[in-house]
Amino acid sequence: MSATNEFLVPSRRAFLAAGVGLLLSSRFSLAAGARDPLTVIQAIYRLAVKGKGPSWIEKEDRPKDLSNSLVALWAKTDLKRVAGDEGPVDFDLVADTNGLTLTGFSAKTEKQTPDAATIAVTLAYKEKNPRPESSLVRYDLVREGGQWKIDEIRGSNWSARDMLNGFLK
Repeated sequence: MSATNEFLVPSRRAFLAAGVGLLLSSRFSLAAGARDPLTVIQAIYRLAVKGKGPSWIEKEDRPKDLSNSLVALWAKTDLKRVAGDEGPVDFDLVADTNGLTLTGFSAKTEKQTPDAATIAVTLAYKEKNPRPESSLVRYDLVREGGQWKIDEIRGSNWSARDMLNGFLK
C-alpha cells in the first residue's frame, strides 16, 4: 500500500521543482504581456535617457511598442514617402526634440481602464529647454493580445497620428 501512496503523492522535491518551474515560466511569460502601461513607458524612457530609445522611424522597431493600427498607419506613410524624404516624423517623438539631450523624466498614469490608459511624461534635458512650457509627452495605450501597446503619442502642439494622417493628404 505504501508503494501505491508514493506513486500517487509526489515527493516534496518533485512538488517543489514543479512549483518553481511553473513560477518561472509564468514570470517570464507575464513579463512582456502583463506589465502595466506605466511600466511600459518607463522602460522606454530608461533606455532613451541612455541614448538607446526606440527608433519608430524604422519600421522594424514599430510592432514591439506600437498598436496594430498605428503600425498600419505609419506603413501607409512609408509607401508614400519619396527616397531621401524625411517623412512625416522629423524629430525624436520620445524626447520631443531633435536638438536637446534627454537626461531624465517623470511619468504618471493620468487615467486607466482595463483596455486603455494615458501616461504623461515630463522630460528633463541637459541643455536649457528653449520652449516656455515644460516638455510633456502623453501616450495613449491600448491592450492588444494581452500586451499594452502605444496607440497615440502627443506633445503640447503635435500628435503622431495627426502628423501621419497629414502626410497622407
